[in-house]
Amino acid sequence: MEKLGVRIRGIYSTALTSIFKEAGLVIVEPSEKITRRFNLKEEDPPSSLLKVRDRRDKQGVIVEGDRAREAIGILREGLFDLIVREKEGVWEVEFPYLSKLKLDSIRSKVLPTIGNHHRLRIIAGSEVDWVEEGPMKGSELEDLIYSDYQPGVELGIEHIKIGGQRLFLGRGRIIEFNPSDKTLKLLRRFKGGGTYDGLDLPIDEDDFCITLTKEAFFGLIHTYYSKKKELKGRLYNFNTPVEFYPSSIRYVDLELDIVETKDGSKRLIDEEIFEELVNKGHIGSALSDKIRELSLRVMND
Repeated sequence: MEKLGVRIRGIYSTALTSIFKEAGLVIVEPSEKITRRFNLKEEDPPSSLLKVRDRRDKQGVIVEGDRAREAIGILREGLFDLIVREKEGVWEVEFPYLSKLKLDSIRSKVLPTIGNHHRLRIIAGSEVDWVEEGPMKGSELEDLIYSDYQPGVELGIEHIKIGGQRLFLGRGRIIEFNPSDKTLKLLRRFKGGGTYDGLDLPIDEDDFCITLTKEAFFGLIHTYYSKKKELKGRLYNFNTPVEFYPSSIRYVDLELDIVETKDGSKRLIDEEIFEELVNKGHIGSALSDKIRELSLRVMND
């Protein structure tokens, strides 16, 4: 089969160039920086060409081309929590927490790279360039992520569906944040209306929820209470490792949940939806195995 060419642009270009170059792809129309970093020589571009560029929110990339599946397969080999979507022949790839860390590591083998480079590029792109080329310590910039994580501060909860839809679960007030292990506890109050997912109980006026999670954790634990502080139930939500940002936390929901009633009984829900997402290739085998393992552990706890 003819060699595959790839044209890469965006904040992930150095790491992706390294991955695709090592896999034998021809890097086409590299930028001046990329040409210099990889000492690339001019080659005739293959007729089979992929185009890779940042998504608008920079949480991943768009891959276009007839042989896009090959590029997706190459990425899946090394990026544990990769999420893949196909939309009208265009492939959308999400890089959650662990994927970004791996891309950071790959980039660091090419040139100086601060911790959480790609996450910081999303929120403070020009500052990252300045730090990596200048005297400022990278740790000072990393502190930007957690600077607002103080009791009483409100954070948004970005609940991203596999299809890419962004659901905003409201804002939670920080009750506790442990900077050493990045454990976070949030309080949300409800106006009433609707029902709790899987519990078949009404959401009453002044009910509230305590949400417990931590950075890089594969889930959130939502515990629901009435206004009289009576336990109503608990939901274990499984997702890609949670990412922290200055004004919100973010993750991709993997649909699988465990509902725990107030008497302590547990029930796994939406397992068939989860398995369908795996079968369709949205979720890789390594990530799906991890989620199955965690759900079994919670059910047996």
